[in-house]
Amino acid sequence: MGVHSLKPDPDRSDGAGATSVSSPGSRRAVGGRAPAPASSTTAAPANRARHARAPARTERSRRRNSVATALGKSGPADSVPFHHRKGRFLGAVVVVALALSVAGYLLWRGSGPGRPCGPDYVGEQVSDVCADERGTVAMDNLTVSSTPLAATDNGTGGLTLCSDVTLSNNSDSKQDYNVQDFMIQNAEGQQDPPDPAAIAGTLRSGSLGPGGTKTGRICDDRPAQKGLYALIYAPSLFDSRRGIWLSQR
Repeated sequence: MGVHSLKPDPDRSDGAGATSVSSPGSRRAVGGRAPAPASSTTAAPANRARHARAPARTERSRRRNSVATALGKSGPADSVPFHHRKGRFLGAVVVVALALSVAGYLLWRGSGPGRPCGPDYVGEQVSDVCADERGTVAMDNLTVSSTPLAATDNGTGGLTLCSDVTLSNNSDSKQDYNVQDFMIQNAEGQQDPPDPAAIAGTLRSGSLGPGGTKTGRICDDRPAQKGLYALIYAPSLFDSRRGIWLSQR
């Protein structure tokens, strides 16, 4: 415990000989009065400036949070990393692209001739579109109609299965066609392209201007079989849709 000493203060004017208490490590009181506290005059302007800036920072923070709330974010706008915002943007682009693709497909299915296939046949695909009751299918800016496969004189005294095909260009630009876009599938599911050099066949390849029409005949030189035949029209390698005409033999 520290030792305290009581000493008279001879400088007191009241003659009372006031005493002061001193202890080791403490500063002696002057005239019996405690040391005056440090002046706060220097610190006051700094405190006032700091408090004056606080509302501005609060207002900026409030604005950032308002923007974040408007964008559907739960935290401050600066809290979402850039790569997360970029990922969300790319995801939105993909969703929009898929929606447009689906909408385009639905518009195509509902805008032109053609319908989902009814009778089962070998090699049937989900994207196949069978001809309507008029024997018509619309694909790739062309409307294609075909008659059922029927036995036709091949020009050499024999018979071959043939169909008369008509292609119409319903677009505003030139459209190409080719007999090799067609396949004839027999009852066993074997597919062969029409022979472009066949005597009975008259459809070849060419181009149609806007509103143009071309009619020709495609034939299957194989011996006819009993069963369900399919004339298949697939004009594009990048489109899984196929026009289908069924013929029962």
